[in-house]
Amino acid sequence: MIVMDNRIITAFTLVFLMIITTGCASLAEPQGTATDGAASPDEEVLPTSTIGEPTNTPTPTDVPAPTPSPLPSATSPPPTPMLSSLGADLLCRFGPGEEYAQSGTFLMDDTAPVKGRDEDQTWFVVEHPRMPGRYCWLTADDTRVDGDINAIPVSPPPENIVIGVSARLEPPVIKLSSCSFPVTFDAFFTIEVSGPVSVTYRKVSNEGTSGWKTKSFSTGGAKSFSEIFKVDSAGTYFYRVEVSSPNVLQGETTGQVICP
Repeated sequence: MIVMDNRIITAFTLVFLMIITTGCASLAEPQGTATDGAASPDEEVLPTSTIGEPTNTPTPTDVPAPTPSPLPSATSPPPTPMLSSLGADLLCRFGPGEEYAQSGTFLMDDTAPVKGRDEDQTWFVVEHPRMPGRYCWLTADDTRVDGDINAIPVSPPPENIVIGVSARLEPPVIKLSSCSFPVTFDAFFTIEVSGPVSVTYRKVSNEGTSGWKTKSFSTGGAKSFSEIFKVDSAGTYFYRVEVSSPNVLQGETTGQVICP
C-alpha cells in the first residue's frame, strides 16, 4: 500500500475547493439581460432600430412645367360690308325712298362702307365719299354690297328738315327818273326740304313782319314763292324769310331804290 505525501493531498484538496467555489459563484451571478426589459444602472443603453418591411420610396422624376393656357383672344368684328354702283352715277338721297330730296351724287367708281339699311334691305345708307359727315341713301336695285347684308344694322328713316331757304328781289336796284313813290320789287323766295314735312315760316322786311304761315311738302325738294314788295322811299331794303319749324333757318336778300 502506497502512502501518499501529505503535501500532495493538501494540494488536491485546495484545487477541488476552488473548482467548487467557482461553480457556485457562476450559478449565483445574475444574467446579463434583465427579463423585465430594465437595464442595469451601470449598463449603457444603446438605441435599437426596428427593421421592418422595406418601403418602396418613389424615385424623383422631372415634373414638366405646367403649360400656360392660351389667353382668350378678342373676337374680331366681321368686316364692314362695302357698297358700290352697278355701273352708273347714282342719286344719293336724304332718306330711303324716292320722296326724299337728292343729297349728292354717288359716282360709278365710288365705294363706301354701309352704315345701315331699311328693314326690307331695299335701301342702304352710306357716308358720302366726297362729303365727310354727310350720310345718304342708295337703292339696292342700283348697287352691289360685298359682305353680310344681315350683319348691317337697321337704320330708321331720318327726320325731315328744311335744308335751304333763299330770297331775292327783282330788280336788285331800281333807278328812278323822278322820285315818285311807291315803287315795287318782285320778291321771290325758295324753301327746300329733305322729305315730306310741313314748314312754318314768315317774311320780315323794312316794311314790317307778316304772320306765320304753314306749307306742306309731299316730297323732298324745293318750292318757290313770289309776292310784291312795296316801298315808299329811296334807300336800301332787306327782305328775309324765317323758318321756325321743323327747324330754324332763314334766307335774306337786299334791294336798293335810287332817285335824283
